[in-house]
Amino acid sequence: MTDQKNVNFDQLMKEVILEEIEKCPPPRLSKEEAWEAIQKKLRENNNPWKRFFRSKKKSLYTSSLILILLLTAILIPQNGSAFSKVTEIFFKVKGPVTQLFTRVSSQTDQKGKNPPPDSDQFSVVEGSEIVSVQMSLEEAKNNTAFPIKIPKQVPSEFNLMNVTVLQQQNEKSDNIYLHFRSDTRSFSINEMTIGDGFGSGSIVDTDDTKVEKVLWYDREASLLTFKNGIVKLFWVDQNLYYSIEGQLTKEEIIQIAKSL
Repeated sequence: MTDQKNVNFDQLMKEVILEEIEKCPPPRLSKEEAWEAIQKKLRENNNPWKRFFRSKKKSLYTSSLILILLLTAILIPQNGSAFSKVTEIFFKVKGPVTQLFTRVSSQTDQKGKNPPPDSDQFSVVEGSEIVSVQMSLEEAKNNTAFPIKIPKQVPSEFNLMNVTVLQQQNEKSDNIYLHFRSDTRSFSINEMTIGDGFGSGSIVDTDDTKVEKVLWYDREASLLTFKNGIVKLFWVDQNLYYSIEGQLTKEEIIQIAKSL
């Protein structure tokens, strides 16, 4: 029975990914080749991402996090842009699961003024040995390619414990996690640089997860509330992807996000 569930879930993931790739600018690989690249990543026993997430339970929730990272690798082009970006966040209920998608494009692309990007602007990141290293905040600032944002409003019981920096050898990191902890609760903040045409997707169990859109200032974010009490808020602000996740109330997580 478990094997059958795994097969059904893999097929659903494939359908979702291929459907979203159809809507994005053409990558270097075909959609079938992109799916094969994702399958290869998930099968690799020495995959650093797999080691990083090993402490989480094997569930739809874990698969969602991995899927976000893999789709990011597929859909991020290699050149930058000085134009303002438009973020689209949308949900789709499909049977027992909810599919969440985030797309980012420049305002000029939205208005149709720019021609479709060249296919050689896209690639699947292969063979990159990424390691995770825990550091102090000051050490992380010296090893990160962008300014790390620290929330100004955090519940008084929490303290910043350390920073996990994900980086390739001899390169500054473009992806970090801030870890906060109290005597009874914990949460983390992920900050990651992105490029033009960024796209990410995740799949969550409809019965176990409440999905909402949250708006503040000029930002739109997705809020996931899991049955086990964990909440996750994620959004894009220009060239940076943010997510906050942990044992927080809805009010607390939004307050933290607003203060970044």
